[in-house]
Amino acid sequence: MDTYGFTKIMGGISVTRIRLVYIEWARRHGLSYNVLAVLYTAYNNDGCTQKSICREWGLTKQTANNTCMSLKRSGIITQTQGTKDKREMNIHLTEKGLAFATPIIRGLLEIESRCISRLGENAEKLVELYVDYAEKFETEFAKSTTPSAAPKRDYGKEGKNGT
Repeated sequence: MDTYGFTKIMGGISVTRIRLVYIEWARRHGLSYNVLAVLYTAYNNDGCTQKSICREWGLTKQTANNTCMSLKRSGIITQTQGTKDKREMNIHLTEKGLAFATPIIRGLLEIESRCISRLGENAEKLVELYVDYAEKFETEFAKSTTPSAAPKRDYGKEGKNGT
């Protein structure tokens, strides 16, 4: 398999297809993907941080913050100051949040569990290889000093006709 084919399957098609399933699960439950990300992470990891949600779900800091603030206003989550880093806020589901999130997240966990079971012994190897690939990709990217070949353009100074 060539590099493009491998990357297309690993980084594009497979990740995108899985993400689309999560988006659809959220939609079926009247949620956004971002809300699902916060609920899922807080349900599985009481005291998680916005940083961990961003890292695990690919959200921006601003998106995670806005989503958490909305859920906090709705009484779904609370936030407490971090013990290690006072700047970080730990996220906790409230009783209302737990009652709301449990059927949604448990249903999703059951689907994930069935899929993992169907993979059998290959599940651990798949995760191991995918993590290894991601780490190698990040390392190679960090070493790269190749600037973009695209011409620099100041998009804020275009004229009326787009030039």
